[in-house]
Amino acid sequence: MTREAGADDMLDAAAYSVAELKAMLFKGKGPLTRPLALALLGRKAYPQKVRDLERLLMDEDEMPRLRAMAGQLLGQSGKPAAARALERGLGVKDELALRGVLQGLELAGGKTVPKSLRHLSRRKGLVGRLAARTAALLSHRLGLQGATPAAPRAATLRVDPKRATAIVMQPVRGRRVTEALRKLAGGAPALRLSGAGAMTLNCVDHSYLFLFQEDVLQGSLDRLTTRKALAAVVAEREELEGEHWAVRYQLLTEPLSPGAIRLRLITGRGTPVFTGIAKVKGERATFTLRALDRPGGVAIDIRGWYEAGRLGIDHARFDTKRQRALKPRTLETAARRS
Repeated sequence: MTREAGADDMLDAAAYSVAELKAMLFKGKGPLTRPLALALLGRKAYPQKVRDLERLLMDEDEMPRLRAMAGQLLGQSGKPAAARALERGLGVKDELALRGVLQGLELAGGKTVPKSLRHLSRRKGLVGRLAARTAALLSHRLGLQGATPAAPRAATLRVDPKRATAIVMQPVRGRRVTEALRKLAGGAPALRLSGAGAMTLNCVDHSYLFLFQEDVLQGSLDRLTTRKALAAVVAEREELEGEHWAVRYQLLTEPLSPGAIRLRLITGRGTPVFTGIAKVKGERATFTLRALDRPGGVAIDIRGWYEAGRLGIDHARFDTKRQRALKPRTLETAARRS
């Protein structure tokens, strides 16, 4: 293989030095496009990486696409300096670059919810919605105290007994879990996932992996009745250009009362798709989880328990009929209103 790879080739960052990639990125000298050079540079580990990415992000004369990529790569680096650079990046003016900063902050985490992020969450439009999602995720990940004001009660879907099909959930350990943890840590360093209590979820032609956050397993249930938490994730393996693991859903918990916890499963875009309640008695919690009524949704009904790091499922079913998706005209109307 020559180093001038075609569009269908899989490029390896090891084929190029840091100096070569920086020359392509910052000077446009070399066989690769600047976005591709940046993507490969993001896979490299070298001392000036955070500085170079921040330089690109903060340059108001640079291509917005490259600036957004730089923000995302800063989030993936896992360095405290990168998190600080992203906080400074909340002041950039270009909206596409700012969206990259917000996505980077979700990956990087941080030790606080920046005040400028809360200010951005009040902005109208896509940036405001993304900022609000990022602030919510950080508040759960950081375990901030108290509950947010109760949201209007959302309708959930009911599984039709005539179409009910089992969701197979089983404990899993070993190589598959170890590999998933390694790959997920590379893409989202703020997550601190554990292989303890891991379970597989098999639903028709999809196979998922349920993984707890370490601090949830190490703490008592009392903590979840007083503080928000990002309790677990549901991940899925992809096999496009090699094996890759991606977080499909994040399980957010929020205290409702001393004996009850609200459960929400959200997508990577922050869309709530499942909701439920966990009732706590001592160190044991029993819970129910159902799908929200939304276009394209599928009804599910899961009931189980959690105690001492162990998850048990008493009942798990889904409906084979999917809710009708939005029609194109409806989507266009919704877009104009957003």
